[in-house]
Amino acid sequence: MTDIPMPPVSYTIKDFCAVTGLGKTTVYERIKTGEIKAITLFGRRLIPATEAKRLIEAASH
Repeated sequence: MTDIPMPPVSYTIKDFCAVTGLGKTTVYERIKTGEIKAITLFGRRLIPATEAKRLIEAASH
């Protein structure tokens, strides 16, 4: 069986910052205001991968 890499379904804060180019403080502020949706799963704060795409698309319009 061939392992097919799956795109991520969520990012940690650190990975979300790397993908979007935003700083940690900005990301935490935007989560607090609700501009970026985040979830807590088993004690970890995760951001759905769709949020990165949505945020970048919104900024480009």
